[in-house]
Amino acid sequence: MLSVKSLLGLECFRRITLEAGKGGLHRRISWPNIAQTASIREWLVGGDVILMSGVGLDHSAGFLNDLIQQAIAGDAACLIVLLHRDLIPEIPPETIAYADAHAFPLFSAPWDLQLATLIGEVSTLILQDQYGENLMNELLEMLLFKRELIPEDLMPNLVEKYRLKGPHIVVTTACNWVHAGVETPMRLAELPIRRQVNSMMIQTLKGAFSQTYYINRDWNLVFLIGLRPGQARQLRQALQAVQSRAAEAYHNLRVRFGAGNIYHEPELFARSCQEATKALSLCGEEGVTFFSDLGIFQLLMELPDQRRVREYAAEQLAPLLEYDAKYKKNLLRTLEIYLQTSCSCKKTAEIMYLHRNTLTYQIDKIRSLLGVSLEEAEVRNHLYNCLKLYRYSREGQGGYLEGGS
Repeated sequence: MLSVKSLLGLECFRRITLEAGKGGLHRRISWPNIAQTASIREWLVGGDVILMSGVGLDHSAGFLNDLIQQAIAGDAACLIVLLHRDLIPEIPPETIAYADAHAFPLFSAPWDLQLATLIGEVSTLILQDQYGENLMNELLEMLLFKRELIPEDLMPNLVEKYRLKGPHIVVTTACNWVHAGVETPMRLAELPIRRQVNSMMIQTLKGAFSQTYYINRDWNLVFLIGLRPGQARQLRQALQAVQSRAAEAYHNLRVRFGAGNIYHEPELFARSCQEATKALSLCGEEGVTFFSDLGIFQLLMELPDQRRVREYAAEQLAPLLEYDAKYKKNLLRTLEIYLQTSCSCKKTAEIMYLHRNTLTYQIDKIRSLLGVSLEEAEVRNHLYNCLKLYRYSREGQGGYLEGGS
């Protein structure tokens, strides 16, 4: 993915000055556009490199600040202002401070810098990157999802070109809203938020691991990351950092990660991808799960008759499933959170936004429906395992835990 930082290496950018917003150089770029009207929000597509000459437009700090505000709202990449003594002789200090405060890259360029040259260089860079990205996407589809086999005579060249020798791991992602402990998918109208979160993931992982490739599948990123010995812990920390940044930027947004095992041969990367998908489906409240964390579930997932595994889990949880479906409740999720928090009523109530008395009633109802004592460690362990199996079988079919609000 190209970012604003990628533009700095272009020939024309030798005469362009970064005035503010250095903290936003990671913002992705998609295409150059010229600002010719006071309102630009209607035509922003996300990742726009906005060029502004100032001809026929207001030149005040207030106007420029509003332009930047529109650009940020539309997920634009940066703003390049051409300076002219009779139009915009310099960028106002108030605008520089505003761009810095919002980490939005703001550039100034001399008036004699030809826009056609600038647009041409930026467009060529983007097209070249898109061509390379398309090739890499096709390769990742073949390596990770086995859509088609890679010809044997091509494999050695591809392995050498993309440095695919050595330890690699696959990481899968999911991004949903969480309300009262229940996850809901992001809507189409929220794609700008998803782009920003994905951009943050890419920049964080590329910054930590130089050999990071990714593919976008229905807005869920799948990463193939080359690791050096001992970097597994660093990867977990990087994923947790992305979670924290996403949660700070967007309240109630939950980013989850599943990671497979590390393999050295490209022929086994698809196995790591399958393991990462399974780990993601069983990801708990911590939000980062490695396949190696799953313990006995690694073996259960390899059983040939997965249908029987699903049926067993559903049978054990049937009273709760039937109750939730009939009364539009979510006792199944309540039980899961309760067990994940080591049966802490306080933590469960906080996560699910429930009053303590309401939670007590629900826990008692769960005990009654299942006919068990949740105080027994063996019972808790059995139910938690059943919940994990049920969730895995549901997510494997494109669903999630059932129940209403």
